[in-house]
Amino acid sequence: ALRREINVWRNALNAEAARRAGKRGIPNAAELLVLDERPWNELSEQEQEEDPHAHTLIGPLQHTDSRGGPSSYYYNVEDSNFVYHVQEGSPTFTLQDVRDYVSVAE
Repeated sequence: ALRREINVWRNALNAEAARRAGKRGIPNAAELLVLDERPWNELSEQEQEEDPHAHTLIGPLQHTDSRGGPSSYYYNVEDSNFVYHVQEGSPTFTLQDVRDYVSVAE
């Protein structure tokens, strides 16, 4: 139900943005607003390599381990796997990185 509501609002906002862009003389704005929601494994090899976050782990994420204590892990989008031991130097994409991207976009 939430996913459906989000999609309804996304479509409404995209339609309004396209309408306003049209008034400003920007043709085909609606096409620019379409989200590519293909999963990673459906992207071509070239698209995967061109992704600025290719080979990047998402995290750290938190969970409670088997002993009841806090533990961190990461998510590997390419393999759809959780990673509990990260090799030193592995690129990561953190929540702070997300905040920074949003801040720049605003």
